[in-house]
Amino acid sequence: MTVSHLEKKGYRDAFAVQSAVIPLLLPKFRNTVGDICVSAATGSGKTLAYVLPMVESLKHSWITKLRGLIVVPTRELVSQARKAVELCTTKMGLKVDTAVGTRPLSYEQDLLIRKGRRFDPQGYDRLQQQAKRNILFGGDEEPGEDDVMLQDAVRMLPGHVPEYTSKVDILVCTPGRLVEHLQSTTGFNLDNLEWLVIDEADRLLDQSFQQWVDTVMSHLQREVPYDQMSAKDKVLSRLWHPKEPRCVKKVVLSATMTRDISKLTALKLRRPRLVVVEGTEPREETATLGAPDDGDSFTLPSTLHEYAVPVGDGADKPLYLLQLLQTKILGGTSGRAQEEVNIASDAESSVVSSSSSDTSDSDSSDDSSASSDSEASSSSNSVTSSKPSPCPQRDNHTRSSPDIATQLTPTSSRVLIFTSTNESATRLSHLLRTLHPAYAPLIGTLTKSSSSSATLRRFRTGRVPLLVASDRASRGLDIPAITHVINYDVPRSVRAYVHRVGRTARAGREGQAWTLFEEREGRWFWGDVARGQAVGRAGTVSRVRVVVEEAGTGVRARYEEALRALGEAVRAK
Repeated sequence: MTVSHLEKKGYRDAFAVQSAVIPLLLPKFRNTVGDICVSAATGSGKTLAYVLPMVESLKHSWITKLRGLIVVPTRELVSQARKAVELCTTKMGLKVDTAVGTRPLSYEQDLLIRKGRRFDPQGYDRLQQQAKRNILFGGDEEPGEDDVMLQDAVRMLPGHVPEYTSKVDILVCTPGRLVEHLQSTTGFNLDNLEWLVIDEADRLLDQSFQQWVDTVMSHLQREVPYDQMSAKDKVLSRLWHPKEPRCVKKVVLSATMTRDISKLTALKLRRPRLVVVEGTEPREETATLGAPDDGDSFTLPSTLHEYAVPVGDGADKPLYLLQLLQTKILGGTSGRAQEEVNIASDAESSVVSSSSSDTSDSDSSDDSSASSDSEASSSSNSVTSSKPSPCPQRDNHTRSSPDIATQLTPTSSRVLIFTSTNESATRLSHLLRTLHPAYAPLIGTLTKSSSSSATLRRFRTGRVPLLVASDRASRGLDIPAITHVINYDVPRSVRAYVHRVGRTARAGREGQAWTLFEEREGRWFWGDVARGQAVGRAGTVSRVRVVVEEAGTGVRARYEEALRALGEAVRAK
């Protein structure tokens, strides 16, 4: 039923990561193969790779229990992962829900836990005696799980005790809210968990999130109280029969999978196997996780075409961006700039200033609130998708190439422009609207303070084909129709670059990534990003030279006027 339903939705062919991972997670092999770590490019279909086997193994469960847990770093990815799970659980009876910090905790507690009662005279007497002791001698200042149970117990019929059962089979949540439920929600536990999926693992493991890993691992290893055991386990316990060891299947996924054993050991993986998908060919590794850390490795989609544009000292960078949009991506000018297309030589990249941008591998400050990654909708049939025009032929000859990208109408293009900060995104949007008023209704802005849901909805539907965003959008923005990514500000790390450009060329589609770099940033960009060993790519990064000053256009005067207007707007605020 699942396969036929997916075919109706347009999912006909499996991607490389799905072909490699799904067989390892199917019920037939799940207990013979250890835990799985997956490293694959964004947009490669990782979400369906774990959702399908999970649903297949849980579809015959007649009693609702929390058996599947998917942990992701942000609420945006929670929503995307839930859609993927619901797509696969149609007409199966499995209950799916989410836990995020945007809803009241008490509201989620009612959604996740069902309060009932069972007949247990001995347990009833024990709870009543405990309640009387608390009344006589006082309880804890902060009510705990036992206190909530006692409050429910005094309302029970004689001889009955409270019973708490799960209302969901699969829960998609953020780590912070997961810890809150484990610590504060009576009846919420991981005693029946069979699947633990950690998506965007590099970010979840890099940050503590209330020490969520230690909290989850301790709950997975805890002994189940006798009164909460199943009837089978109670009988085996009375016979002193050794309890069967728990086997929770752990699936760890990321586009930039770390091989740092110090980070992965906290997950207590069992016979881990690393699946690396590069291009269209997966490969498996079994001993890599135990080896010394050789540094992180990244893989870009084979359908991604990368370009770099030098912008001098950066003073006229908005003009370079506008010219790039007008002549290469969206069109809208009467004339065309002359450009030189060539792969930058080592001599060219070595003459720039050695003062480079920050080369650390730490993500940008805005990335802490970034959306994270789901590829469910990315896995749709790519034949029906719109694709940007083919990339130019890459060679070492300087030539006039006015058709580096076919002129696209705004409705057929989705252009995502990245800046380093929220303030930079706001300023750039203002400048673009002032410099080229025709683009004003086509530009959206995505920052921490902006209304992300409405902006993303307009961007997704094409009403706003130009989106200027801070790094918060570099992860989890699952919009397969994005045709171009422009790094207006050079990313602060190789990892950040991979996540940014991974917003395009998803699920086999063509995509283009453009980076505007200043002189002081050139050495680091070409050395670490464009030619670095950490990034695997099918092609090379082409250097594109753009001329911004055209005779008679008056672009310089408009730019100076736009800067004055921006300064006045800032002072007015």
